[in-house]
Amino acid sequence: MEEDEAIHISIPPRLYQVPGAALVVGTVIGAVRGSRKEGLRFLAENAHRAPTTLQGWYFYNKTKNYRKILGGLREGGRQGLKLSATALGWVTIEESIRRFGHGLEEGAEVGAGVATGALFGLVCKSRQNPPHFAGFYFHFRTHRQARFTNDRSVRFLGISRRSGDGGSAKGQREAQIKSGAVNRIFP
Repeated sequence: MEEDEAIHISIPPRLYQVPGAALVVGTVIGAVRGSRKEGLRFLAENAHRAPTTLQGWYFYNKTKNYRKILGGLREGGRQGLKLSATALGWVTIEESIRRFGHGLEEGAEVGAGVATGALFGLVCKSRQNPPHFAGFYFHFRTHRQARFTNDRSVRFLGISRRSGDGGSAKGQREAQIKSGAVNRIFP
């Protein structure tokens, strides 16, 4: 086989350098934050039963350190992947604009930043408020998860616990349905 017939793949170096650097930075930041958070969680969970002996303190600190390591690794991996995926999306959009955006090559970085920001905002917004389609309120929760037990589901269904009547959230919801303020099926 001659050298002229060889197949060459040209991958721009930024396509793997930027997400790789983002993976390292995200992992370090996530590991530090996750370790600190897990250490505080361990202290909060075990505040009511502090060790009394020297051996007890040894095992307390040993367990806390292992929990901090595990929490740091878990959060570091999670944050590293998130930041790396965001950087990969940015670089991919930028490279797509450079290759296919005839006449838009000069603004590739700005276009990639705007598109990535819009996509990031869309993902974050859709997690907070499920989308509305044709007037129906679709939400991705099963019946068991949408109970009236925690504040998040109460806020999700638009019920305020701070009203002066002192009623329960379920009672307020039933009153809203009876008065016609909300739809029975779709809140």
